[in-house]
This record gives sequence, C-alpha cells and structure tokens, in this order.
Amino acid sequence: MQSKVFEAPSAVDVEAMLSATDGQAKVAFALAAYAGLRASEVIGLRRVNVNLETGMLFVREAMKSGHQRAIPLAPPLLAILQEASKPSTSPYVAPSGKGGPWTHGGLRQAFNRALERAELPHTRLHDLRHFFITQCFVGGAGGPTVQKLAGHCHLSVTQRYAHTSETLMREAVQVFGRRTG
Repeated sequence: MQSKVFEAPSAVDVEAMLSATDGQAKVAFALAAYAGLRASEVIGLRRVNVNLETGMLFVREAMKSGHQRAIPLAPPLLAILQEASKPSTSPYVAPSGKGGPWTHGGLRQAFNRALERAELPHTRLHDLRHFFITQCFVGGAGGPTVQKLAGHCHLSVTQRYAHTSETLMREAVQVFGRRTG
C-alpha cells in the first residue's frame, strides 16, 4: 500500500517532468496537472470535448463521480494542446502511440519514464491532480470553485487534495505584518 501524499509536486517539478516528455504523453500529463483530470478521464477525453477557441474542456465521461464538468483551459495547457492539435484520425485528445486510448498501465509506465528522464523522485500520476487542486487554492480560488473544477461531490474530499508547505504557511502569516490603514 502506498503512503498518502503529504506534499503535492512543485510547479518546478511539474515543468521539469513535462519538459522531459513529448508527444501525446506530454498532453496526457498536462491534462492531469493543469486541468486536474483523473487518469481515466485523461484516457477517455475526446477531441469533441475540448474547444481551443473558447478555452474550455468538458469532462463528460467522468467515471468516478458520474458528474459532467466544464474546466477552463489554463494557459500552459492551452499552449500544449494548441501545439499538439494537428489533424488526427484518433477521436482522443491524448491517444497512445498506437492512436487508440492509453491503458492505465501504459500511461503509468510513460509517466515513470518521464520522471526518470527529468531525474525526479517517484510519484504517482494521480499526484498531478493533487498539484492542480493545491495550485488552484494557492492562486486564491475558493473551496466551492475548486470543488467544482475537481468534480468532487463534497468539499471535504477537495480539502484532502489540498496540500500546504512551510513556505506557504510562512507567507500566509505575513498578512499580520502589513498595515491596512
């Protein structure tokens, strides 16, 4: 049994991992990191559910929650999707090298190879979802907004995904040193 994540990957680690990856694997990992998609959602995401013009992604086949959701495309994800948006016969946004959907095992192996190339410690693909949720909170999004982006039924689940660090806690208490008038 793997231990729970106590700290989500850093933005630097995510960028390093994505830089060490190319092709459809990079698209798949970016969907997890910058849209918070679960592996099953990455695997099943179809081109018709991503609109680059409006900057929206629609999760319609949400296996776990059963709820559909709309996610605005974060700037780094939009750039990666635009770079990768060449005509394809595959209906999938991030098809495997064979053009069909990834398997869970294949996606996990590609992720582990990307971590090795980036010389990063082992982590789980699902930890990119933790990164997304944590970064949304760091950016100032409220709990209900992050809950909706993540597709969680309950805010208590969303809170379990949010991670903090000593740096963030130190920054938070700096508010008491500022004069407000």
